[in-house]
Amino acid sequence: MAEAAHTNWYRAGTVGVTTNSTKVYGNGTKWLTAGINPGATFRVDRTPYACEVLRVISDTELELAAPYYGNSGSGLTYSIDRNFQSTLPSQLAAAIAALTGKYEKYIDDDLAKIVGPSAYDVAVAEGYTGTKAQWLNSLKAAGELTTLLGRTEILNYHSAGAHNALYRGKNLGNTLTNAQSAAIRAGTFEDLYPGDYWEMTTPYTYLCCD
Repeated sequence: MAEAAHTNWYRAGTVGVTTNSTKVYGNGTKWLTAGINPGATFRVDRTPYACEVLRVISDTELELAAPYYGNSGSGLTYSIDRNFQSTLPSQLAAAIAALTGKYEKYIDDDLAKIVGPSAYDVAVAEGYTGTKAQWLNSLKAAGELTTLLGRTEILNYHSAGAHNALYRGKNLGNTLTNAQSAAIRAGTFEDLYPGDYWEMTTPYTYLCCD
């Protein structure tokens, strides 16, 4: 189906991106033909990294104004907002998004250093040669996995107080589900944590009565 001529969002095809690279390659894209201009906002779906388009090289290649700080990948869905083109606010928003993405990556890297390798990685470093599944089965057979699960039982508590102590930042989709609504009303907040968010695509009208 042909894309509508005046649609602000362009999503045709898929993209390939590389961490710390400004180049984006498309498959089934028509960026030059569709009139994507410098200043448009590019984003891989379900990631927090929004980038400004510096220039469109061809229908299948464009360059970002700042390096992409998300994970490398190909065949990814994406969106380009053509509303933000060659305007000072859009340039400022893109610069802020790029800076935020940069420091989020630094934080993630530092957190990985603080947390350190997983127990399985340590076992491999010490000479274990089996798979992760075999390693977990060996712990279970020794009774160690049951003990470990008992120590982490608090993570399964469902209440506002318990969940407030954990920041997750998970994408919860694009709509509030009945299960999520019920968990909020019940006060259990099951599978809902600080930092979780919805990417709403449809405006909601909230009605309240005295």
